[in-house]
Amino acid sequence: YNTHFILTIVVFIAGTQLALTFFDGKHLYRFPLLFLITGFIGGIYGLSIAIIESFLSPMHLSNPLPLTPLYILGIVFLVIPWLIMVFGKQLQNTQWFGKFYIKILTASQPWANTTTSAPNDYYH
Repeated sequence: YNTHFILTIVVFIAGTQLALTFFDGKHLYRFPLLFLITGFIGGIYGLSIAIIESFLSPMHLSNPLPLTPLYILGIVFLVIPWLIMVFGKQLQNTQWFGKFYIKILTASQPWANTTTSAPNDYYH
């Protein structure tokens, strides 16, 4: 794998997100249309990459780099929030998400000794 994989991930997310806007889960007859839409988007992406690379290959400007841990970390930081956005409703109904959310909410509260209940005592 090389850095072209990052572009493929971005196009996959974009195509899937476009298909999800048309698919509500109730109308399965739309599924072939969505399959064609995502395939069409993938085809346009592949065609555009092939055209760009054909122009840039003689100049050696488009040399993909190998995937390093930094690139993989970037992919993870791109895909995980997208998956949370897509499956967010299902995640909110799980027991572990509620516990995790309460733990994060509690951790974000200020320390009790740093707050005051009498703001009138402040002098500027």
